[in-house]
Amino acid sequence: KRNDIQGLRAIAIFGVLLFHLAPKRFLNGFLGVDIFFVLSGYLMSSILSREKSIDGAVVRGFYTRRFKRIVPLYSVMLAILCIITPLVFLPSDVSHFITDMEWALPFAENMQNVLKQFDYWDEVFNSPVLLHAWSLGVEIQYYLVVPFVMIIARCGETRRFRIMSFLAFMAVSYLIHFFSSTTISFGLLFARVWQFLTGSVFFELEDALDDAMPPQYQVSAFGPVDQEKLLVDDEEGLEDQETCQFIIDTIHPTDSCWRFCSFIPPPWPISYCVTLYLIWMVIMSVSGPTISRLFVTFVTGNLLLIGKFTQNRILSNEIMVYIGDLSYLIYLAHWPVIILYKYYIDVSEPTVPDMSLCILTTLVISVLLHHSLERFFIVSSTFIAFLFVFVVYSMILFALVTGSLQRLSEHAHPIGGGGT
Repeated sequence: KRNDIQGLRAIAIFGVLLFHLAPKRFLNGFLGVDIFFVLSGYLMSSILSREKSIDGAVVRGFYTRRFKRIVPLYSVMLAILCIITPLVFLPSDVSHFITDMEWALPFAENMQNVLKQFDYWDEVFNSPVLLHAWSLGVEIQYYLVVPFVMIIARCGETRRFRIMSFLAFMAVSYLIHFFSSTTISFGLLFARVWQFLTGSVFFELEDALDDAMPPQYQVSAFGPVDQEKLLVDDEEGLEDQETCQFIIDTIHPTDSCWRFCSFIPPPWPISYCVTLYLIWMVIMSVSGPTISRLFVTFVTGNLLLIGKFTQNRILSNEIMVYIGDLSYLIYLAHWPVIILYKYYIDVSEPTVPDMSLCILTTLVISVLLHHSLERFFIVSSTFIAFLFVFVVYSMILFALVTGSLQRLSEHAHPIGGGGT
């Protein structure tokens, strides 16, 4: 795996975590989601670009790998919440949780927000335990369509045609994003496709510039960069030398590109400045969401491009990389931990000690699951992953159909029992 990508994941999840803990204080933390979307688009392009053609077998393999990576751990989160939430929530609030669960099971929480016109910014201050599942819903929906987007982009068989295809899709998507209501522009897949495809465009630019870079571009803060070891793989980091060499060998630099690059300074100082700007945008900036989203999307793409040729210590140090490794689990755990804790102690704005406890609890859960279940599912067979998800989903559906969650809450909070 590329360390700088893990570092970008760390920045993204850190921003989201701060925003959910103190939305009035960290107004732009939600932009961490935008970073995740660009990263996903970049990685999906890098994965599918290895294939000489995208046929049925390739699409099935792509879906299978995404399933193993995402769904088992997601199902674990849903199952745990089906037990804990009724024990903490009053029966009247559990009914809302049950509705959210019905949408979250098929990764459609974002569509509930769109169809019912829920305002995300209002919901953040309420207590929907599965509110955070909307962004994963958008990602899953993009995974379903991205192979077909890539098939269309490959019709011209040239890099220029692929980039122009991506830009055309991006233009349509951004128009939807810009002219739609806040709810639609925030949660609808087609209003977000432009961010995923931004990652794809920068992957194509990276591919074009790779061998065209002058020698100083091959040196990072750590010394020479071995391009064959800077993997362009997905989260699992499962890349082989043959595939890396294939990617490197497909670049054909031109004289004009060489002349252009000779006037550009070495990228490592640019990388540090852009990284600090991204952190400032996510944590401190208070500009409007539309402008901020544009800047963060473009900046993330540039960091991905620069990171191919140089690694900086802000993104590539061991702590950032490890947090990036934990980012999916932190994403799954942090919001339920925050909401359940706030509900249990009956506060709307947690204090600094409260926030510290929520962060610590989230990190402990994430570390434990990362070194156990997450690694298990990565190396397990597809059959085991499918069987596990089938069993967990069946249990959740049974609990929903039989009203078990409502009865559990009523048993935990009998009338006159004092509540939480």
